[in-house]
Amino acid sequence: MPHDSQLRQPSARVVRVIALELLDDALTAARRLRGGARSDDAEALHDFRVATRRLRSWLRAWKPHLSDSVTPQACRRLRRIARATGPARDAEVHLEWLRFERAKLRGRQRAGADWLIATLEDEQRAAREDAVASARDFEPVHVKLSKQLHSYTIRLHPGRDADDEPFGKALGDLSREYGADLRRRLDAVRDYGDDTQAHRARIAAKRLRYLLEPFSGARNGGTEIVERLTALQELLGALHDAHVFSGEVTAASAAAAAEQAMAVSEAVVEDALASELQRERAGDPGPGLLAIARLLRRRGLAAFEAVRRDWLGDEAESFFAQLQAFATSLAST
Repeated sequence: MPHDSQLRQPSARVVRVIALELLDDALTAARRLRGGARSDDAEALHDFRVATRRLRSWLRAWKPHLSDSVTPQACRRLRRIARATGPARDAEVHLEWLRFERAKLRGRQRAGADWLIATLEDEQRAAREDAVASARDFEPVHVKLSKQLHSYTIRLHPGRDADDEPFGKALGDLSREYGADLRRRLDAVRDYGDDTQAHRARIAAKRLRYLLEPFSGARNGGTEIVERLTALQELLGALHDAHVFSGEVTAASAAAAAEQAMAVSEAVVEDALASELQRERAGDPGPGLLAIARLLRRRGLAAFEAVRRDWLGDEAESFFAQLQAFATSLAST
């Protein structure tokens, strides 16, 4: 954990020190994920995805301070690696939710849940291979970025040397900027259907959280700010997942209907008995998929209601006032 004294050190140095720490955290997670199918390390994919996101967010936030060290090529490679973890993690999250919610479904509806679980498991296996490959690709990126970040050149500009600016001031100023962006994003969210705007607000909350996390304990109120941002990110994530997974369920319903129609058609062509046709229809995933879609909408509406209650309109004023005070405290270091 960074020390309070780092707030008084030159920005150019501290930005690189934290970046190197995040880089090493991501390498540790990548090696765990590369370990393969170890049953005792179920969080390896999640941890690698979060570690690469934290690293990318930090490098993006401090790009002006890193322009002479971190090359665009390295950032592009890191972006490709981070994106490759997305489908596997999404499938993992959806499967966890679906297995839990299956208990709420009635007999015939469970056929739909089982059909969708099997489909997602197939997708997850393929996506996880891509994620593991991205973890292998991370090692050379780590080597390159580590070399780039371990040294830098100070260019003296009397009276306006940003590299020599205390990190606390730079962090306080950037915190205000990121906070203003989050406020704008939240103001654009008005109802449940504003998924794009809500997703952008989630990204803004995540970036502000990742910016402040390393120094959240440096001043009073920092830990609570990060906790509130984490809660907001989770609510907006649940809302986004409900929208995204609903679209996937809709597509799955069409595929399932086509499969069921083919099965019934073949039974008719083979002059099947009525009992055999009934068994075909009993395995129809359609009713279960419809029930799952309803559960997803209920989940999304509950998440939106929580966001509306705590963050929309004037409800977030206390948070932004607290953020302003924290940023001012950092900047006055």
